[in-house]
Amino acid sequence: MVDDLFPIDWNAFHFLRPQFLWLLLPAAAALTIGLLSIRQEVRWKEIIAPHLRPFVIQSGSERIKFWMHVSGFVVLTFGTLALAGPTWKKVEVPGQDLETPMVILLDLSQSMLAEDLQPNRLERAKFKINDLLEGNPRARAALIGFAGTAHTIVPLTKDYDIILSHIDGLTPAVMPFPGSDLEAALQLADSVMAATDAPGTILIFADDFDDNHFPLLQDYTQRSNNTVEIMAVNTPAGSDVPGVRDDNGEAVYSSLNEQLLSQLASLEKVTVNRLTLDDSDVELISQKVKRNLIYTEQPEETEDDWRDAGLLLVL
Repeated sequence: MVDDLFPIDWNAFHFLRPQFLWLLLPAAAALTIGLLSIRQEVRWKEIIAPHLRPFVIQSGSERIKFWMHVSGFVVLTFGTLALAGPTWKKVEVPGQDLETPMVILLDLSQSMLAEDLQPNRLERAKFKINDLLEGNPRARAALIGFAGTAHTIVPLTKDYDIILSHIDGLTPAVMPFPGSDLEAALQLADSVMAATDAPGTILIFADDFDDNHFPLLQDYTQRSNNTVEIMAVNTPAGSDVPGVRDDNGEAVYSSLNEQLLSQLASLEKVTVNRLTLDDSDVELISQKVKRNLIYTEQPEETEDDWRDAGLLLVL
């Protein structure tokens, strides 16, 4: 373990953390001050009458203090050099690429402005997405907004802050066409995840699921390796959809279809998650994603890393 570090290759010798070498300056200053103080004591003792020196001066005290200062300086020097991380030998670390994708589909239809959830369904969905990403599921994430059409808001990224910075301004008003085309969103999600062969997770934040969604998701899960997590953002009591009227001029009502959600939950690779007041619902999703992370090993493409030999100085 240690033998392979020697002999030292002085041509490759350097420090991993050279900023710690600045600590040698206060150590040297402390040694200098200590030696000067000993010198002053020696001069003071010369003033004492020779016949009184054996009674007031301890024999060898200067030598003891000198070696104490030198020993302290040596210990601080070795400790500082260890912190600086001396190294002269490379080790090979296999490269890894995170492959697992997670695509968030956010429904931006007009019904998401219903207020059976406070402040409204859309804002509650944004809160949940924020909680999900703060839980650090560690997968590469993308955000797709859909209404009558689907659009990539943020492509796959490891930087969740990018998604969080874009999500606040999303409203139905930014979408070019009204509606709720989940099929278009799923197709776009497949396109976004085409960059990797690793199976991923599609997380759907939406309110209204109808009978057409059962065969849609059934077909999707049968031909795809991806899993689907549904977060139904509405309530059984439901609410009127703001600003939307039917052909008779009546307010359009939107509520949770429990029976249909039970049917969707029966599909393989589909999970229907119940909305909770805390973040336990998205925490379950986050943990599930973490358990299924896939990395691509690249044994032929290795990254050089330097072996820290600072421990040798401590020992």
